Amino acid sequence: MGQSVAVEEERCGHRADSPPSLADSVSEGDTPVEELQAALEPLKPADRAKVFYNARRVRSDNWRRNRKRMARTIPIFQALINLDEERKCHRNHAQIGYCLKDMADPDYQRAIEYFDEVIRIRDEHEVGGWTVYEFNRALCWIELGLRQAGPPSAERQDAIIADLTKAMEFEDLPAMFDCPGLSAINALRAQERSGPLSGSRPTASLKAGSCRSASQSSPSG
Repeated sequence: MGQSVAVEEERCGHRADSPPSLADSVSEGDTPVEELQAALEPLKPADRAKVFYNARRVRSDNWRRNRKRMARTIPIFQALINLDEERKCHRNHAQIGYCLKDMADPDYQRAIEYFDEVIRIRDEHEVGGWTVYEFNRALCWIELGLRQAGPPSAERQDAIIADLTKAMEFEDLPAMFDCPGLSAINALRAQERSGPLSGSRPTASLKAGSCRSASQSSPSG
């Protein structure tokens, strides 16, 4: 995914080596989106990128150990989305999707809506890579299914398998994760090695339970 990250940074003005000083003050409180947007609007793209990367760091560092602080980054990303009039920077949407998925009280349905938009923007602008989005969307659908009575419909299972199959293109999925999505991916990879992907669905893997990890990293970008 390294090349696609570089392309995306060039297109959206994001630079990973930008110092994160500008967002230090806004990542600590519950500043309304409107105020954040007004503060960010006059900034140059490179300075907005500093805000993005600091907020992303706060989200990534806290998605397990301090989820309340992680959730406070959502208004920052929403303000950046509102300022992206051309709707060309998919990563802002993705960060909110990750937050909604990883909150103490997850909102998987809203997370799916953000991942839907993320994938639409990525594909509309023909951006390569970033199939981790399909992986996270599949996780959300799986978690929703675990909260519903009865198995998911065949249509929903097919959509989940399609997302997980796409996610197989992302080689950096952390192997230390124990979750239904990775279990299903492993099943799909085993099927792929033995023959075409068709017929049976790894439904047992889709019911395996919630993601767990001993690490502080998350399958996100």
